[in-house]
Amino acid sequence: MTDLSWEEVMGQEPEVPRVEEWPDTPAHQAEVFLIDGNNLAWKAFYAVTEGLSRSDGLPTNALLGFANMLAKILSDYRPRALVVAWDERPRRRLEMYEKYKAQRPPAPESMKKQFPHFEGIAQAFAATNVRHPDCEADDVLATLACQATEKGISACVVTNDRDAYQMVNDSVCILATPRGFTDVHVYTTERVIARLGVRPDQVPDYLGLKGDPGDNIPGVPSFGEKTASELIARYGTLENVIAHAADIKGKKREKLEENADIALLSKRLATVECDLELDCDLAEILSQKRDFSHLAACLEEYEMLSLRDRLRRKGLA
Repeated sequence: MTDLSWEEVMGQEPEVPRVEEWPDTPAHQAEVFLIDGNNLAWKAFYAVTEGLSRSDGLPTNALLGFANMLAKILSDYRPRALVVAWDERPRRRLEMYEKYKAQRPPAPESMKKQFPHFEGIAQAFAATNVRHPDCEADDVLATLACQATEKGISACVVTNDRDAYQMVNDSVCILATPRGFTDVHVYTTERVIARLGVRPDQVPDYLGLKGDPGDNIPGVPSFGEKTASELIARYGTLENVIAHAADIKGKKREKLEENADIALLSKRLATVECDLELDCDLAEILSQKRDFSHLAACLEEYEMLSLRDRLRRKGLA
């Protein structure tokens, strides 16, 4: 079995009706899904109970969750292509701020053992894996999102990182899975504004004030979501907020003036790169027919037999 389309693999229409009232409608319209591989892998690790392993002892809970999530993306949203971006050491951000992400604990041993296997599973699902030697997946995704916009390709970025909201535009939406794929939130420009109170292009300014504890981006002490969104909405940019610090009353003014340089650094840390040189052309990927011929063998290799059988019942030979 070679060069199967996902429609041939699944053998049926998606069960979820595509109606305009559904909040994830923009994701259904995307031609390509751009996936934060590390983010999805960690989501899978915590979604599936530890202790699951292959007969040779390899832990497989995260690998199974990852495979299930890819299968659900393909069956529910039917994109024409998948691209999975992976993290490398964030050299630029560490040069700016050595404490960037320094608070994160080491990965559990069971996750370390599984990490080398995610890309092979993604490839079996006909996804293209891509990375940049000096950047995180966020920057790779941002570059691909810009490429999609320039080429007129509708795209959906799959990630739970809030800094990714700055990638959203008329061609690009964000699909977040805060509690797994039973609860998806799709962000368009209007929904980013409704959620944060600022436009997508203002997200770095917003994070410059608020900070991002997940990435150890400091922001301005005591500035929370409400203060950050109100000030950015009023003044437009972080630089203008700082320039109008005298208009801010009380302790907030003092905190802003004392931490103006930190706020500007935080904005730079939160700003994704859109101009990386990547060996990945979305138009070329979309022009190629996908090959799912190794999917069953891959699932068997990791003893994911229930998932294999479920896909076979939907048309996988």
